[in-house]
Amino acid sequence: MHLTSLLNAASLLVAGCFILPFSVADVAVRPIPSIPALGNLHDLAGLSELPPAVCPTVRSCQPTAVLHRCCSPVNGRLVLAQQWTPKLGRADQFTIHGLWPNTCTDGMTGKHGCDAKRNYPKIGEIIQKADPMLFNHMQMSWPSDRGDSPAFWQHEWEKHGTCLSTVEPACQKNAAPYSDVVSYFRMVLGLHRTYDVYAALKTAGIVPNGTYKRADMEMALNKAWNVRAILRCSGRRLKEVRLWFHMQGTDQFVPTSPLHASSSCGESVEYPAK
Repeated sequence: MHLTSLLNAASLLVAGCFILPFSVADVAVRPIPSIPALGNLHDLAGLSELPPAVCPTVRSCQPTAVLHRCCSPVNGRLVLAQQWTPKLGRADQFTIHGLWPNTCTDGMTGKHGCDAKRNYPKIGEIIQKADPMLFNHMQMSWPSDRGDSPAFWQHEWEKHGTCLSTVEPACQKNAAPYSDVVSYFRMVLGLHRTYDVYAALKTAGIVPNGTYKRADMEMALNKAWNVRAILRCSGRRLKEVRLWFHMQGTDQFVPTSPLHASSSCGESVEYPAK
């Protein structure tokens, strides 16, 4: 079929003879003025690199949903890892390790990230210039235990940030340079504020400078968010707490339980003071 015929067919489909997977009743993600000329009908199913005008608010990793990568993350099970390291960050806050987009079967995306073209140099300088307030919050909430926080952020961006498809520049209308970087780190900081592990443990009477049953700590986190969190330890000492999420649409996170992961802590866990 000639391209002209295909375009005519596409026009009829968009006009209402076929229900597209992108409902105008759903939340819009950065509207675009018009649908670009389409090369084939697969574009109408959201399979091209062209972002649709609107996206459905479908939860990631639904097997029956065919979604554009701008509407739902290709790697749709996301892990928020929060660290507990003495003398690092505030005494009443877990610091951020990272937000890791896992595959829908909970597999990791690989140690080299997902898009080498976006391995931008000097991530710290990019963030500081684009959003000084974000940079300041990251200094406090996302420090490195090796002393070089921007190098830590660089690693997390290249290995994990490039694997979150919904923040790609192609998904943003009139995207400013490095908008994908800023969007990713803002998202992580917001998620970290919302899912406050320290507060959830404190509500259950679990505070630093004590030793607790792992089961009690897990129960406290389950009570806070109704999902199973994973504790990681170094020896008997608590090192990290990990929470899993699906993404609803492009910016809402829905807690879920891990498919395969298990705790590395024993039955008794030391929770040291900072």
